[in-house]
Amino acid sequence: PAIREIGMDRRFLDTVEQTEDAYSRIKEAAPHAAGYVLTNAHRKRIAMKVNARELYHISRLREDVHAQWDIRETATRMVRLGKQVMPLTLMLATGKDTYDRQYSHVFPSE
Repeated sequence: PAIREIGMDRRFLDTVEQTEDAYSRIKEAAPHAAGYVLTNAHRKRIAMKVNARELYHISRLREDVHAQWDIRETATRMVRLGKQVMPLTLMLATGKDTYDRQYSHVFPSE
């Protein structure tokens, strides 16, 4: 109902409704596969397992000022959680735009 008030295109709303119907039917038969039918407009929960090297890579690319804001926020939260568990390992994990500042903070020159 709230989407209709925004005045979104009727074809898009029809597609979303059809997708949700398909999702409901697939979920009954194959719950793990149902999420694959959803559109990019649907919110989805995901789980991933990464090591410190992969988290550095994610941080470098996705915490950067050039990354889309919501992706940047998600990456920042991921790195923050990682730093709680591995503070020394991830002390330089940051976006490429702030790496020099972070490095200077950790290793100040006289």
